[in-house]
Amino acid sequence: MGFSVRLPNVVIFVNDANDSIDLALIELKNYRVKELKSVYSFLPYKYLGFGHAFDGELWYMLFGYVNKKTKLEDYAFLADPFGYLTTIRQYRNFEKLGFSYENNVSLEYSRKQSFLQEEVRMLGIKDLKGMSGGGIWLSVEGKRLNTYNYILVGIMTEERIDRGFLIGTRISLIEEHIN
Repeated sequence: MGFSVRLPNVVIFVNDANDSIDLALIELKNYRVKELKSVYSFLPYKYLGFGHAFDGELWYMLFGYVNKKTKLEDYAFLADPFGYLTTIRQYRNFEKLGFSYENNVSLEYSRKQSFLQEEVRMLGIKDLKGMSGGGIWLSVEGKRLNTYNYILVGIMTEERIDRGFLIGTRISLIEEHIN
């Protein structure tokens, strides 16, 4: 089963090849899961932020791959990851864009706001197309001093850099539909 979360407070099941799916939930049989696990590795449940309440006081890391940093060379894709540290940004016309804060989150994005990475000032990327599917991660303190764990709390679905924010879907939305 697939669904799109780009509708205010509604989950619409997609039946048409022309509809776009921002996030899909697919029921798999046990034998398929075993086959997938033999080829792929999956994020352990303890690193999924089900139940996380987004908070304007916390910092989130957007991490994924954008089209501008991906190229095809021979028969292989070469991609550089892109990360951006950000906070929540409330947008008053969010629902008019077809989103709801019940299902989604809006995050600040300012390309010109520089951030430090290994003592080098970097600017954000101008074109974030392809970032859909990237993770929204929350950094939490680890069990040992000065260690951190990252918890996946959302999935990027839209870029609205023309308005200074990005949109993601809460990972909790998935849990609500599988329980």
